[in-house]
Formats: sequence, structure tokens, C-alpha cells
Amino acid sequence: MRLVDSRKDGTELGGAGNPGGVAEARMLLNAREAAHALHVCERTLWAITKNEGLRCVKIRGRVLYDPDDLKRWIESHKAGQPVAPNESEKKTPERA
Repeated sequence: MRLVDSRKDGTELGGAGNPGGVAEARMLLNAREAAHALHVCERTLWAITKNEGLRCVKIRGRVLYDPDDLKRWIESHKAGQPVAPNESEKKTPERA
């Protein structure tokens, strides 16, 4: 997951935009940043938080999200199972 700083220049956190290549880490993201990271609107983020168990941290009335929790939520909601071979590709046992 690529996290983008909320600064207007849109530089990536820990990316080439940091002078000297020093990795910048944000411990928590606000709702706008978390919604942006998930590519959803804030209203959808609130619904996911309320209905689907996305964890958040409340500090003095602010709702914040841990980037690791966002990654775990994404992993737990990935769709699909390994693709099964087509019926024509399945090998049938040979008769003796």
C-alpha cells in the first residue's frame, strides 16, 4: 500500500520526496488519509468501520487509523479462491 502525505504536493511517505532519503513514518492516519489510501470516500470508510470491523483509534474526539490495520483489513477482504482447473483440463484415471 502506498501512503500519501496530506501535504498539497502529494509526496509519498518514505518516498523519494524526502530529503536525504530518510524514511518518514506516520503512526496514524486521519479519516481523509485512510479513505484516500483505500480509494473510497470518507462516508464509505465510516460504514466499513461501523459495519465490517475496521479498527480505529479515538483520541480527543478524532478518529484515526493505523496503516497496519488498513493492510490487515484489505488482506481479510480479498476476494476469490485459487482458480480450479477447467473440467476439460482435469485428468481422468486411465482404465487398465
